[in-house]
Amino acid sequence: AECTSGASACSVVLAANSCQCWFSSPTHDLLFIPAAHRIAIEQNAALVPVLSLGENLQLKMVNLPSLQAATYRRIGFPVPFVLSGRWLFTPFPRKTPLVYVIGKPLQPPGHTPGQHVESVAVDELHKQYYESLVDLFERYKHLHPDFKDAKIVLTDA
Repeated sequence: AECTSGASACSVVLAANSCQCWFSSPTHDLLFIPAAHRIAIEQNAALVPVLSLGENLQLKMVNLPSLQAATYRRIGFPVPFVLSGRWLFTPFPRKTPLVYVIGKPLQPPGHTPGQHVESVAVDELHKQYYESLVDLFERYKHLHPDFKDAKIVLTDA
């Protein structure tokens, strides 16, 4: 990601990646957060937390978390990968309500382009981002009928 229109006009919108659905369940929303915090700092771009509640209910997966996590780490893809969608084993998503929540932009610490980004700065922005996601989830989960009692699990897997 590169900011070409000036730092004040750029944001990095960071949403969970597609492997979220492989390990999520109706009882919790498991978010895998890509390592884009360093890019936000390098580009002096605001980081915007975004949650989509309900995506994990659209497609069901065969649930073998230990095996799928291990194969995901080794080959970048969970095995077995069997989707169950709207009409049994199809990739068409079920009709479920979706709630999108967009948080306030998080401003990264100042950075001089071309210089090394300190891991302390990355860790601090990472912490702020996680705290923002948890706050958004807890404040807005009641808007989705299936998430009233849900828990959020954050991981760097």
